[in-house]
Amino acid sequence: VSGITDDVLRQIHVDGRPIPAILMDTLEQFDLGREPGLVPEPALGGAGKQSSADLEVLRRRYPMLSERVARELLGQVGEGDLARMRQTQRLPVAIDDQARTLAQQSRLSRALGGLCLPGLASLDSQRLALHCLEQLPGWPGELRLEIRASSGTGRLLASIGSEDAPIRQCLIKQGTGFTLADSAGEPGLNLFDALAQALPEQTRHALGLPATRPGADLQQALGRYAAGHRTEMASALKLRAPRSR
Repeated sequence: VSGITDDVLRQIHVDGRPIPAILMDTLEQFDLGREPGLVPEPALGGAGKQSSADLEVLRRRYPMLSERVARELLGQVGEGDLARMRQTQRLPVAIDDQARTLAQQSRLSRALGGLCLPGLASLDSQRLALHCLEQLPGWPGELRLEIRASSGTGRLLASIGSEDAPIRQCLIKQGTGFTLADSAGEPGLNLFDALAQALPEQTRHALGLPATRPGADLQQALGRYAAGHRTEMASALKLRAPRSR
């Protein structure tokens, strides 16, 4: 979920390398996410010698960065770049590129976390869930699935399938739960139970979902796909690599 490689994990366990801030944030996110309905904000805290003024300059441009990640980044910056940042109150190109990359990684990690724990599911998680669902073997081409806010005619949050598809299903996001637009399903479902309930029986069968608790199996399938296609997930969220200026 965090994007930390196996090599880095081995260095942490074998060589005693410090745990990267983005991994610490992910671990904290998962710990909080086990409480139903709680979606944590980026983690705060973390020690460091960086001044609060430096942190303010960095997080003013990239508010999605947790304080922990921001401190780690500033701790790796050369004195020359720090001096320029303090003088101009703007991020030098090198710091800006690194910060943008870390902000995107943090956003992606939080979105992927929502595919692992329903309590963490954000709008990004919903978009990734639909994207992954469309990639699973057995997904039909004649089905359109939408997630809308508040009502069946509310703001479109995410969708897959052609607008001309003969079969249409709509999930309505209300508070922390979802329900089907036709009101045939149970109210207040988590994302994955609602998605499974929205699928026609033939589609559930084609995807290999069981008759009982299909939402849990669907969640695992979506999580597995996302974990194996991290770069594709970044593209689905329209995250772009920084360009040198």
